[in-house]
Amino acid sequence: MRPYEFADLLKQWVTAAQHPGIAGVRTCADVGRWEQPCGIRVDLTDGWAFLLQVVRGAPPGGDHDGYTAPPTGQDVYAAARAASDTETGKVRALKGGRPQARVGVLLSVVEAAVAGAGHEEVRTVVVSARPGGVPVLRVTTTDGAVLYGLPVGWFAPGSTVLMHPAHTIPADW
Repeated sequence: MRPYEFADLLKQWVTAAQHPGIAGVRTCADVGRWEQPCGIRVDLTDGWAFLLQVVRGAPPGGDHDGYTAPPTGQDVYAAARAASDTETGKVRALKGGRPQARVGVLLSVVEAAVAGAGHEEVRTVVVSARPGGVPVLRVTTTDGAVLYGLPVGWFAPGSTVLMHPAHTIPADW
């Protein structure tokens, strides 16, 4: 399974889970995040949004299916980005200067959604982290590929700029 396919499935699965703290789920392509072309943006009910990037390790023996990645680049995502930025500018925080949810909790929700979907190509799904590190979603597929859901950062309510760029998310967030 490829990252683009998995991101689309994540959007469907997390949306279908109907978690009360999640207001919406869109792919990075849906919101024009050319910087992270594969992944999902999880909009939370407190006005914050969480970005989870999907990357992949090739299966043993490499890829031999003739797959061509969807086009990437700023020009492809420009219209989606403009629409998303306009919509995001209208969001206001419900409380506080930081998100109510923590990264580990959000990844657990995503993990449960993936596990609950029972997709035929998903062999295992776990959330793990190195000691002191940010947790990461790890999905092994039946072809031996491993997909990772990497927490990239938070969007504050009304902001279109990541508050904490990749790998700088505070441990208590």
